[in-house]
Amino acid sequence: MLTQGNSEISQNSYRTYHEMRGQMLILLGVLDLVRDEVENKTVDNLLNQANR
Repeated sequence: MLTQGNSEISQNSYRTYHEMRGQMLILLGVLDLVRDEVENKTVDNLLNQANR
């Protein structure tokens, strides 16, 4: 029973990681587009801080 519980936790962790990773990659892509299109030092500084 413990092995089955560990397996379910592992599967859920794997799915969650990949779902979150996909969303983060999309967000980082959008931030790169904003950085390329907007010429504003304040926006650039904020994006640099968010990208750390």
